[in-house]
Amino acid sequence: MNKRMTFALIAIAFATSFQAFARQVNLTVSPEGPLRDLVQAQQHWRNLKLTEADELVVTVRNGTYVIEDELVLNEEDATAKSLTIQAEKGAKPVFIGAFDVPLANFKPWKDNILRLPVTWKTNRKQAVVQVFGDGKPLTRARMPSLNPDDIPGSYFYVNAGAEELGTDYQMTNFSGSIGFIHSVNDKLTYKITVPESGSYTLWMRYAADNRDIPNGMSNRCEIQLDDDKPQLLTQVPDTGSWGSFKWNKMVDIDAEKGTHLLTWRNLKGGGLNLQGLILTTDKTLVPEGTKVPQPKPGTHLIPIDSRRFEDARVLAKPNYNAMRFASKTAFEYKPGDLKPEWATPETELKIYQSGSCRAFMEIVGIKAIMPDKNLVLLQGKECQATLNPGDRYFLENHLDFLDAPGEWYCDGEFLYLIPTKDLKTISIDPGLVGTPILLKCKKSMPFKLTIDGLAFTMMSHSRQDGCVGYSMGHKGVVEIENAMAPTVTNCTFKDIGRYAVSL
Repeated sequence: MNKRMTFALIAIAFATSFQAFARQVNLTVSPEGPLRDLVQAQQHWRNLKLTEADELVVTVRNGTYVIEDELVLNEEDATAKSLTIQAEKGAKPVFIGAFDVPLANFKPWKDNILRLPVTWKTNRKQAVVQVFGDGKPLTRARMPSLNPDDIPGSYFYVNAGAEELGTDYQMTNFSGSIGFIHSVNDKLTYKITVPESGSYTLWMRYAADNRDIPNGMSNRCEIQLDDDKPQLLTQVPDTGSWGSFKWNKMVDIDAEKGTHLLTWRNLKGGGLNLQGLILTTDKTLVPEGTKVPQPKPGTHLIPIDSRRFEDARVLAKPNYNAMRFASKTAFEYKPGDLKPEWATPETELKIYQSGSCRAFMEIVGIKAIMPDKNLVLLQGKECQATLNPGDRYFLENHLDFLDAPGEWYCDGEFLYLIPTKDLKTISIDPGLVGTPILLKCKKSMPFKLTIDGLAFTMMSHSRQDGCVGYSMGHKGVVEIENAMAPTVTNCTFKDIGRYAVSL
């Protein structure tokens, strides 16, 4: 026998001998015990002094497991070769982050509002984030109220009125634009003054690249003067790119002398970036470039800068390329929209900012609301982008907003609720626990983690998750750091508020 074959046989014998010492250690988690949750199972397997030859398998039986403590795995748990947390065959165990409260525990407070003392938390800055009724998310009290039949009306909009046109204003060129008006029912309304009655030709300067839509925005948007019948815009082809602005003739509009409202509306989605409009009685005029053209003597021309709208209802996160100053921590609200008493530590303002494309919504605090200036001052680490006229926003979590069945509000001392008809069970996620499974181990540790067949629901996010601006944050229901070949399969995540899996 040669030396090479001898060494091979010795290696095989050694591997076979080593394999004989490997074992599979099985634990069972069950609502009936003795191990009632994963944290108890962890305490048990740590006492077993597992070795790197052991394969640890934790089987979870059917049932509902309320998460009271995070399962934090570290080097102490990674002494085994692998850890598998799996559902029992045919079972679908459910882990929830909320605890049940009988509706009878809520006491009548005022009108149809019930109230429950907050006994599980003393920190007002960490008020309840999510409440469920019979397993379904209830609505946190908001202003304006969410109306499925009028989605644009379910938001406030940053006012554009700080820069008045003035009597000496004379428009000479089209220098800015409004971008990202891409949603169904987006609309822009302009106040115009018609010098003489007559037939006016509408020209539109825009840029578009709807390459997945045949004929671009043709037959997908309309124009309307006051309450007249809207006119479909049939010739709105793409211009080649979102930055390539071109003029295109739209329709003729009969208008009487005087002041009118002109509204552009998106009917079917797709979109364009709008720079300006022209209404003119000069039928020979063909505008070019950004300079406002001069009509022939005896004719009239009305230039409309896209940014000087009277009203804007835009559901995307638009870029208004505002003419006035734009701030990250303040904006002007429309008179009558907000009240100074809404500036409380618990109230949140959620705004779809336009100063940083359309990548994120900001959740910020309200420092002050100043009715004398129609100004709201904001605070918080999420004040990252400039806020521009037309940006849509809404407010959450103030007692004044609590006005409909299925809504709730929490001030850190009491949870207020307007119950829906036939409501039976209330489940409250106090935001104490957000990560049921958290694994951190050294990069060099040969430890394999497998999670299979579990369901997670009724959980919420935290303002400390790290989702600020373009930062995606790092918090997940399953959060894994430095594990070798981690596997998450056949799991269900519903109403969790944060990422399902963060690696």
